[in-house]
Formats: sequence, structure tokens, C-alpha cells
Amino acid sequence: MIEHYSAGPFHFSISAPPALSSRLHDPFTDLLSTEAGPDGEGFVVDGPFGHPAQVELVLGGDRRTRPAGFAQAALVSRLNLRLLDSDPERLHVHAAAVGLGEVGVVLAARSGTGKSTTTAALVLDGWSYLSDESVALSAGSSLLTGVPKPLSLTPNAIALLSDKYPLARFGPPDAVAGPAIHKSLWSASGLGGEVRETIGCGVVAVLERPVDDVRDPHATPLSAAEATVRLLELTQDFERFGPDGLETLATLCAQSQCIRLSLGDLAQTTQLLRDIAERHTPPPEHELEIINFRDTQTVFVQSEAVVMNYATNTAISLPAETSELWRTELGANSTHSKVAAGLRDLGILDHTDGNRSRT
Repeated sequence: MIEHYSAGPFHFSISAPPALSSRLHDPFTDLLSTEAGPDGEGFVVDGPFGHPAQVELVLGGDRRTRPAGFAQAALVSRLNLRLLDSDPERLHVHAAAVGLGEVGVVLAARSGTGKSTTTAALVLDGWSYLSDESVALSAGSSLLTGVPKPLSLTPNAIALLSDKYPLARFGPPDAVAGPAIHKSLWSASGLGGEVRETIGCGVVAVLERPVDDVRDPHATPLSAAEATVRLLELTQDFERFGPDGLETLATLCAQSQCIRLSLGDLAQTTQLLRDIAERHTPPPEHELEIINFRDTQTVFVQSEAVVMNYATNTAISLPAETSELWRTELGANSTHSKVAAGLRDLGILDHTDGNRSRT
């Protein structure tokens, strides 16, 4: 059985025998296309063979024999790479994106933090779904673009979600994948969620695991400069995107409410995020100021600043008072203060002369 799919600008098809067809195709339901796209890539799965079940994967020109449960993970991994390759005009952040009404929320976190579990809980709680892994950003815009790839959930996540949301239909264990598979895939529509492609960002939430098993989630404000640095650490193609990357991230954070969210009890976490989204009001408009010194770029956002060295891809946020001192120093074309010395010690500042630009 062959099905065709569209993931943003990337088109692909999956061919699988009847014994594997349902398990392989169902998680990708939200990406279904009525016809094959131009220059689409074909993913072929043949099998299963033997016991435990083995399949032969053909991904591009790469042919491998692997356990049957490996097929879905291999397809998603290949899809992730192809999505980045096919969308070079946008910057991609390792984050989830959901929406409550017209308020988009970015959930940014490192792998293993609980991002996908939180995203699935929000979908089950009635939020719309854009992505659980990669969010695309356009220069000069706070618009979020997602690709509704399947949510990737561990057995522990499924048990937790089933406990908190007993009406969720997670179904029986995957007889094809078997118990050895680490994660399983679920379409957002299969969980009853609404799928959308774009939404305006209202909240940027940087997720953190709770400290000392604290069960109560809590949110603390995060400045736009701090949030910009945190998102910078999670970008997937910053070097390829080019010199507008830092400005793109700073624009998003300047136009959004930024918070640090320590995760806790799942139901309480989803309620906290709902309260934040429902109370959301856009921050005042703020014009960014950018000053370049060779490999170093400073973006002044609101009352703070982000300083980045493009040669080393290292960055730091400066608090308000320090930012003002740094602005004064740059304005005088002199970089000999304690602020500059501190930036040199951190490996951020390497040069003392250059050209200024303002946007």
C-alpha cells in the first residue's frame, strides 16, 4: 500500500505491505496528501520477515534490514532531516508549538525534558497542534509555522497521559513494534486535536524539569534577551540560516510574553499554561537596535541586550544596567571598559573596531 504525504515543502510517500500498513501509515495521518508531490522521496518498507519481525527499509538509496519497530523511528528521523533541507528560508527551533484560540505558545526544551508529553496533554485538553519537535520562524515575524508530524511518546508518557486523561485512546501495545521499541508515534488528530499550520506567537515558554521532585509547576518571567539566548541554544540550522538568525529570535521574543516554566504535575501544568494563554496581552511594540563589530553582533531588545560572537556561536544576555553601559561604550567606538573585559573573558568579544548598523 502506498500513501502520499506533504510536510511543508517536503513531499514523500510510504510504501508498506498489508501486515505493516496500518501501523506505519496511521501516525502520519495529519500529513496525508491526495497526490504525489513533485520531486517527492519514496520510503519503502518490506516485510515483516521471521520472528522477531524484521523489515527492509529503503530510505533514499539506503537499504537496511532492521527490527520492525525501528521502521517508524527511521522514517521520522529521515523526515526531520529532509524538512530542514527543504525549508532553508526559515530558521528552525527545537520546540513544540500549540495554540489556544489565536494565542500561539512555543514550548522550547532540550530532549528528555517532557516537551512531547506536555504537548500531548495540551492537545488532549483542547489546544490546537502545530508541531512537537520543530518550529519554523521567518525573519522579522512572530508567526509560528509547524509541521504536524506525529507526537513521539515514551511508554511512561503514555501511562501518565492515560492516567490523567482516561478518555484518551492510546490503544493496545503495538504488536508489530513489540515491547523493545522505546517510543511510539501518535497523530494529533488521532488524539482528537485540531491541526493547523501557522499561528501568531503569544507566549514563549522555556521548559525545565522540576528540581528535587517538586510536584507543583510554576512559571517565572523571562526577559526577551534571556529567552533569545535560550532559543539560540535550541536552533537546529542557525549557521545555514545566516546573519539574520539572532534578529529573528529576538523579534519573536520581543513580541511575546516569555516565561521559564518548571514542569510538575501534568494536569496542573496544562492548567497553568491555559491560565497564562487566556490572560495573555501582547507586550508594547519595541524596535530592535543592532550594532555589529566584525564577528560580534549586539541586539538591544527592550531594556536588555544579547551579544553574540558569530565566529564561535556563543552568546550571552546582559541585564539592563550593563546593557546601557555597553551601548554607551559602543556608541563611543571604545571597548576598553569592564563590560568589554568581561565579554572577552567569556570568549564573546574578540575585536574592538568595526562598523555600526541600526535597524
